[in-house]
Amino acid sequence: MESNENKGLGASPTQTVKEDAPPPVDERHDGTVTYGDGMDWWVALLVTLVSGVIYTMTAGRAAPFWDCGEFMACSYILGIPHPPGAALFVMLGRVVSILPFGDIALRLNLFSSYSSAIAIGFTALGLARVIRRLHGREKNFTDRMVVYGGTVVGALSAAFGSTYWFNAVEAEVYGLTLLLIAILIWLSLLWIERARTPEGNRILLLQTYLLFLGATNHMQSFLPVVPLFLLIFLIDRSRLRSPVFWIIFLLLTTVVHSTQFFLFGTPIACAVAFLISWLDASPDRKKIYALAGWFFFTAILGYTLYAYVPIRSANQPAIDENNPENWTNFKMFLERKQYSEKSMIELMFTRKGTWSNQFGDFHRIGFWYHLKNQWLPHSPAYLLVPLFSLFALWAMWKRDRKIGLYFLMSLLLFTVAMTLYLNFSDGTKGVKLEVRDRDYFYTPGYFLIAWLLGIGLSAFLSKLRYSRMAGRETAVQVIAILALVIPIRTASAHYFEHDRSRFFVAEDLAYNILAGLEENAILFTGGDNDTFPLWYMQEVRDFRKDVRIVNLSLINTPWYILQLKHREPMVPIPLQDEEIQNLRGYYNSDGTVTTIKDIVLPKIIRECIGKRPLYFAITVTTDDRHIVRDKLIQEGMVMKIDPSVDQESINVHAMEKNFGEGGYRFRGLADPTVYKDNDTVRLMTNYNACLYNLAQLFQRSGDKEKAKKYTDMIYSFPHDNLAGHRMLAILAEGDADWERALRHMERCYEIDPDDPLNIVKMADYLDVTGRKEEAIQTALLAREKFPDDRMVLGTLASVLRGSDREGELVDHLEQWVARHPDDERMKEALKTMRRLPAAVDSAP
Repeated sequence: MESNENKGLGASPTQTVKEDAPPPVDERHDGTVTYGDGMDWWVALLVTLVSGVIYTMTAGRAAPFWDCGEFMACSYILGIPHPPGAALFVMLGRVVSILPFGDIALRLNLFSSYSSAIAIGFTALGLARVIRRLHGREKNFTDRMVVYGGTVVGALSAAFGSTYWFNAVEAEVYGLTLLLIAILIWLSLLWIERARTPEGNRILLLQTYLLFLGATNHMQSFLPVVPLFLLIFLIDRSRLRSPVFWIIFLLLTTVVHSTQFFLFGTPIACAVAFLISWLDASPDRKKIYALAGWFFFTAILGYTLYAYVPIRSANQPAIDENNPENWTNFKMFLERKQYSEKSMIELMFTRKGTWSNQFGDFHRIGFWYHLKNQWLPHSPAYLLVPLFSLFALWAMWKRDRKIGLYFLMSLLLFTVAMTLYLNFSDGTKGVKLEVRDRDYFYTPGYFLIAWLLGIGLSAFLSKLRYSRMAGRETAVQVIAILALVIPIRTASAHYFEHDRSRFFVAEDLAYNILAGLEENAILFTGGDNDTFPLWYMQEVRDFRKDVRIVNLSLINTPWYILQLKHREPMVPIPLQDEEIQNLRGYYNSDGTVTTIKDIVLPKIIRECIGKRPLYFAITVTTDDRHIVRDKLIQEGMVMKIDPSVDQESINVHAMEKNFGEGGYRFRGLADPTVYKDNDTVRLMTNYNACLYNLAQLFQRSGDKEKAKKYTDMIYSFPHDNLAGHRMLAILAEGDADWERALRHMERCYEIDPDDPLNIVKMADYLDVTGRKEEAIQTALLAREKFPDDRMVLGTLASVLRGSDREGELVDHLEQWVARHPDDERMKEALKTMRRLPAAVDSAP
């Protein structure tokens, strides 16, 4: 903790300070001035405990969806997760996973939680320092409220921002990433005060080590290097005259775009710098080159944690993505070449979405779309946060431009540059829309905006404090207290959504997929959400390790095929290793693409059929199952390949056993107090599809009791999406419960008004219930929305017949034939309709 000595941050002896203005900022950087205070640590402890307690209450007790299952499994077994490996997280996670208390999953989730909470503590330490630079040293209680009002509000707003909280309660890399970023920002503020002292150089060396250590966790941890060098330029320009400074900067930043150059160039530069320092006779140059050597050394020391990756890969852990045990694979692993042969920087220049969608209010990817939900959601009040943040930048520009430029650069880097670099697809540029919300990549940007919120609030309070308004001190104290509404209201609004303490859906889905498989089965899965939780169940829960999981996304890579072939439990693959290494996809003459998966999957099935039980997870797309589509038997969450059947069928006994007592686990699934996001509801449609098949089967066989049992299960599970309501509508139709069918189809129309089937079925159900005029109006609306849809025209014809408006059908058929002159069938129908009135008139 810092003493209260040397706190004289006011004017110099020759300056006079007005009572109604803040004191000027002291520009000394010789270590005699500090903007810290011993009380800062107590405030930091307070916000750490508050956020830590909330995170503990809401942390998951099991593996969630997406990457967490993979990170948990890799932490527990010291495996190699997807590129670029998160080595720091995995190694620290291993230490956490063997601690002798609690459940493994809870421990690993809490590792992320407590990393995030400590980051909030360092946020408070940094905020207090910045605010004091703008406002001055506290002289009374009101000044304390100015400084700590912004500190507490900013820190807790960061803690309870939606994306930050989301990442804080699950085993993900972002909590550790934000902890490192918070420490680096705090150290930068500390360095400003000691820039021209030996301690200042030690702070820079510590930052260098943390930057490169953080890069082994996630490259976002390396982002503060740019504003740090800007700060060095602003505070100590004498360094810029030295070419050594620029060599250090350029060489160290090559880690972003040329791993090979960095890994080979930095050790050489380190040795050369120390050698010159040893040989040079000039004391000044000795110091310069020695310091350069130490910069290179600390960078190497931090980054060498990545040596874990090839060393551990050589030991062939159960999860060994990309098999990075040799130099070629390791280099590709660090450069994320699994995802594209081009670097991320190259890919940035081929835009995969419009700028307005990437930066704006566009679902899944838009920066502003997610910003609206961070603080004070569902209310225009959320605008308070960006407004205070902009005010903070203005206040820093007026009071301390150097610190203002540092935060402006950080903000632009974490928001604008990050959005451009990530280049998320919006579905408009020939690349499909991102499969999930991508706000977690914006976490550093939202985190920094929360910092600026705190600074802006205190700047506003400071301006009020030095105004000539009557009762200004009381006003400052009241506003500072009222501002706590921002983090409190934010926490209250997000608590239900981010409470994962009873969320077992992902772990139970993995259990249910594995539970009913025969011994030594081979299970084909589609992607992350039906693979990573399975890895977690096998490696952490030690459940069904006899099953070999074959991921149909990874099977497009030769390294994964070789692992399937040679590592237990082995998959028979009738290809030589050299053939596997040379596998490539190709374009067919008709423009279609044959992938490596299309080549290898049929070979595995042919080789194993009759020898090993083969299953597809129900989550695998129909396109990936098409080669055996008539040979599948549904047994619940898996479909077994059976060469003896001629069409896809259902094993009713297995399905009933799985969905009955003692079968599948559904913890919290039917509990409305357990939050399920849209992705979870979409995945749970697979349960509902199984139940729908059972209910419809028993409905058709006349077993109404069992049909109702499984229909009721659909109602108890999450079903408020298009697929869920469609299934329930069809089941209601089977029971001739047209009102219930109509209610479900109306909900389908609300969810997707652009699908003609929804409005057409509404018209059908209205017609069957005797509401002819409503049916006609609904069908006419469909005709207006979808003038070229034959199904819509057929429904309109159906509801018009037998009504007093049947004659209107001729007009609609004429319009159709005018738009579709080649439709001979409709031409004949039109002729028939035109003859119909004459036939009626001539009738006796």
